[in-house]
This record gives sequence, structure tokens and C-alpha cells, in this order.
Amino acid sequence: MWFEIIPPGLIIVGALFLPAAVMNVMHSTVIKTPYRRHIHDTWDRMLYLRDERVGDGNVYTVKGLQSIPDEK
Repeated sequence: MWFEIIPPGLIIVGALFLPAAVMNVMHSTVIKTPYRRHIHDTWDRMLYLRDERVGDGNVYTVKGLQSIPDEK
């Protein structure tokens, strides 16, 4: 019958949904945000470290020039 397609359909949907859900939970527990920045290139890694240094240790908040103290 038509309802015999439901179990394989649920398996396919679960197989597609599960990796994204697991990565979301892992990122939430490890780096405290469900999003992750790409730091594969040297330039991206330098920008990541700069944002960490300038932005109170949180690289996901936007900080402008006003957050850098003036030299006296």
C-alpha cells in the first residue's frame, strides 16, 4: 500500500537531518555558539585571532574602531 513508503522515508529524512543537528549541538557545547567561522586559510585565521584579541575574546560580536583604545 501507499503507507509502506513511510518507514524508508523517515529513515532518509533522519539520515539527512541527523548530521546537521549533531554538528549544531557539538558547536553549541564546544564553542558556545551554533555557528562556526572558517579558518582554513592563513588570512582567515589571522582575522579570527584579531577578532578574538579586539573583541573581548568573543569573535562573534562585531567590534569597530571604537573598541580599540587610543595610544597616548
